[in-house]
Amino acid sequence: MSFPLAHGSVPPMITPMTEDAASVDRDGIAALVEWHIEAGTT
Repeated sequence: MSFPLAHGSVPPMITPMTEDAASVDRDGIAALVEWHIEAGTT
């Protein structure tokens, strides 16, 4: 069995939290993902 090699980059994704660290900042995640897309991360 063979597996295709990965290509592109695999960026570490941090989990942005709200200022009080009580929950995940969903808008922050969306902004981070959009930044990676605009930067050409594949």
